[in-house]
Amino acid sequence: LKSGENPSTYLNIMPSALTGLGLPTESFFYQDTYQIPGYPYYVNWVRTIQAQPIASIDYQHPALIIDIDVFTTNELIASDRESLIRHLHEMRWIKNKIFFSCITPTALEEFRD
Repeated sequence: LKSGENPSTYLNIMPSALTGLGLPTESFFYQDTYQIPGYPYYVNWVRTIQAQPIASIDYQHPALIIDIDVFTTNELIASDRESLIRHLHEMRWIKNKIFFSCITPTALEEFRD
């Protein structure tokens, strides 16, 4: 995030603020887990702001982090190569659907640059 920039510039879904207090959000950590109906998959979706600069990165502003993990607890889905490839394609499609649904057009343009 650039200086003074709000995460809503990049995210469609923002965490709730403390209404009535007028306090700005300095950082947040949201984690949601969903089961995909009709599929043996779960999604773990994390949105956070790392308020402190990351020492290994030459960047002094807060970092907006989005992490989307699609996983299964079903050991039988990879019974053969074709099945494994199909499941991996489905899991990637789910991850991309969530990612592109949660970011704003501004974020999409930033990634294209």
